[in-house]
Amino acid sequence: MNIFRLAGDMTHLASVLVLLLKIHTIKSCSGVSLKTQELYALVFATRYLDIFTDFVSLAYRGLYILNWVYRYFTEPHYVHWIPWISGLVQTLLYADFFYYYFDSWKNNKNLRLPA
Repeated sequence: MNIFRLAGDMTHLASVLVLLLKIHTIKSCSGVSLKTQELYALVFATRYLDIFTDFVSLAYRGLYILNWVYRYFTEPHYVHWIPWISGLVQTLLYADFFYYYFDSWKNNKNLRLPA
């Protein structure tokens, strides 16, 4: 468990509870601006953005390979062996990591990569 993430989550939860207590106490939401709500939404979205970065990296490389295949068949003289091979190797490494990441998430275990 990441202690900094836990501390951030608890601070965020406390701030939401203080905000709800204020609204409940004064029976009005005056003083709670749209900008405040947008900032709360932004904080919430960015705190959990890292959950999706592994998948996004894998999808990005996969789409990049599809782009290479498309360009190979549509553009004359499009042959670049070094980027193709290195991109394919990198995508396979991402796929391997994503497999272990997904497996650990599915089984609710800590991520352990084979050594």
